[in-house]
Amino acid sequence: MFKLKPLPFSYDALSPHMSKDTVIYHHTKHHQTYVDNLNKLLTKDHEGMSLIDVIKHAHQTKDTAVFNNAAQVYNHDFFWMCLSHNEKDHTPNDTLLMLIERDFESFSHFKTKFKEAALTQFGSGWAWLVYCLNDKKLKIIKTGNADTPITDDHMVPLLTCDVWEHAYYVDYPAQRGAFLDVFLNHLINYSFVSENLSKHDL
Repeated sequence: MFKLKPLPFSYDALSPHMSKDTVIYHHTKHHQTYVDNLNKLLTKDHEGMSLIDVIKHAHQTKDTAVFNNAAQVYNHDFFWMCLSHNEKDHTPNDTLLMLIERDFESFSHFKTKFKEAALTQFGSGWAWLVYCLNDKKLKIIKTGNADTPITDDHMVPLLTCDVWEHAYYVDYPAQRGAFLDVFLNHLINYSFVSENLSKHDL
């Protein structure tokens, strides 16, 4: 059985960029529902598995119901960690900035490319910054619905943005672009991004 992880900040910490109502609704309704649905689908075959193990097993066995709910639990857990109300977290450190400038020409161009990926994800899904172990480069990708880069052993997720409408429609109704501008300029926890990156050989 899996439990809904508590947020790394209070429900009102991201205001005014993300309202308390949005965070509560997103976390206690949408995220909680994925956890509840996943627990109903688990069988003895899943005993002792971590959430990531469940996702990879469901992906390999094409168990769509388990995969969709487990991956959404993981994606949301990861998304919350990508957000911060602390100003010190909103600027990449020297190492991360160097890699961003190396692989995207400039920090500004990185933000432009990330927004472009998030805007062009048709329907529901996610935009990601990942580290590719094959060529040791940062890349921006997008995934639809519950898909997640952890099903690819050569990709390390560093940052994600939820572009499902429930992530922003209370604060920015039908304005995904406005939400993305706020996310990119006021909400990203680059300390978390650097922490993810530090676990791997550059």
